[in-house]
Amino acid sequence: MKILLFYILLTLIPILNTFKCGNNIIKAPTIKTIKLTDSLKEIRKLTLEFHPISIYIDTEILISQYQQGIITENYYINIYKALNKTCTYLSKLINVDFTYSIQLQPSFFGTSDDEYILRNEVPFITNNSINTDLILIPKIYQIDKVDAAAFPIAIGSYNKRPIAGGILLGKHYDFNKKNSEKYLIMLLLHEITHILAFNNNLYEIFPSGINIIKRKINNEDRFLFQGKNVLKQAKRHFNCDSIEGIELENQGGIGSFGSHWEARVMLGDYMISTDYPEITISEITLALLEDSGWYTVNYYTGGLFRFGKGLGCSFLNSSCIRDDMSLFGREFCLNENEERCSSGNIDRGFCYIVKYDNIPENYQYFKNNKKGGFLPSDYCPVSISYPHQNYYFYSRCDSNGDNYNNLPLHYGEIYGKNSICVLSSLLPKNYENLNKKEARCHKIECDYFNKSFTIDIGDFLLNCSGKYEEVKVDNYSGSIICPDYNRVCTGSVWCNDPLECIDLESYYDMSNDTSVNEVVGKKNICQWVYFSFWIFGFFILMF
Repeated sequence: MKILLFYILLTLIPILNTFKCGNNIIKAPTIKTIKLTDSLKEIRKLTLEFHPISIYIDTEILISQYQQGIITENYYINIYKALNKTCTYLSKLINVDFTYSIQLQPSFFGTSDDEYILRNEVPFITNNSINTDLILIPKIYQIDKVDAAAFPIAIGSYNKRPIAGGILLGKHYDFNKKNSEKYLIMLLLHEITHILAFNNNLYEIFPSGINIIKRKINNEDRFLFQGKNVLKQAKRHFNCDSIEGIELENQGGIGSFGSHWEARVMLGDYMISTDYPEITISEITLALLEDSGWYTVNYYTGGLFRFGKGLGCSFLNSSCIRDDMSLFGREFCLNENEERCSSGNIDRGFCYIVKYDNIPENYQYFKNNKKGGFLPSDYCPVSISYPHQNYYFYSRCDSNGDNYNNLPLHYGEIYGKNSICVLSSLLPKNYENLNKKEARCHKIECDYFNKSFTIDIGDFLLNCSGKYEEVKVDNYSGSIICPDYNRVCTGSVWCNDPLECIDLESYYDMSNDTSVNEVVGKKNICQWVYFSFWIFGFFILMF
């Protein structure tokens, strides 16, 4: 009976996700269960240990679209390169325990009826000619409202893990913009994660069981993901031992609801329902992949996801604004257009507050009930970066700085992969100063042993060791706000870019609850102990 119910659910519920997942105009195909014919001997051999996920990209449709003149050669090349790089990153992040031998027959997306993405009968044969864990079928979709969409189209009979998925990509990506490849790779990571596990219609078939609970939060029914690995990482991140789960998105249609994190809690993670400039990969999302029961993951992310870090259980269960007052001032703001740094201090921005016609009552935080913030974060006002027509990720401090060529030299700003955003009004005393805090980018260097860091002001290095202390400097007017050390020096190996972090090796052991600072401290202690024993042994031998 349970098996019959499972197949009925798969038939009735379409699976659709977009990067800006409010789009519900596309109907996804029915998921097919594919029986694979690997020999029992081969299966036993392959399941002895996990291995990096292998992904095969079926480019037949893309090539056909190029030949038909739907896309240019340059467009095809850029999409294909980004797909290959994305699959390489995924192979460094994710491991699976079983390799399938599968192959697609000549397959295509529907052409006569754009409502359907694939014909319902997805043709597969099991001729053992392709050894892979996942087949991706990309297509450029010709509807302006679609940024991207992805969905599983086949699961294996062995453990119900997705083994094939379709990806739709918009035609409007501008590859002349700077950072276009990085933007597209992060978009593809988002969409492929929907195929792998993070999908409202896959939770039912997780080998580990269903991990969704319902709770009342801020006067609304919310659905929380409660996997054991997600709970472990969330307790660590938010400093909340009583956490019951992480909220899933409750707005939008089938393309958003339940298949993303709630942005009010997880703003900046790559699996919220919209693109956000300070895009990161959180340990919490990687933990969800493990909680599916299909994967193990490499947890080293550089600790770049910092939204709500250390703010306790009240951050998860309270409203962001109450009576025109921010309950969590580092995350949520009050003054429209005020310059801000993003929660992770990677991105320069401003406080996003605008007027809406109809804000739901539960999201009316201000006395003026038409006043609201960022809609995906339940209308909470947060920092949004400055847009630019020639750039993706325009305001990030880890850029090479060529988008800020006209900045005054006396600001002492430095842009690059070692730079973060700080609030500062510092100026040499011979310059007029309005004492208005601005979001500026400065190079920093972390001292993990002493739990402090230095900020390069241009003419000198400023040491920061306190939490959000306001520091004045001799021969300068104004002041600078030192960010919390625990919010900027989060990785044992420095990285400011989520893709760069994937490539790094680290001794950071995510299998226990030890913080990075404790790990570094233990390493230094061990070195001193080792050195002491060496000196002691030397004197024994000498005397």
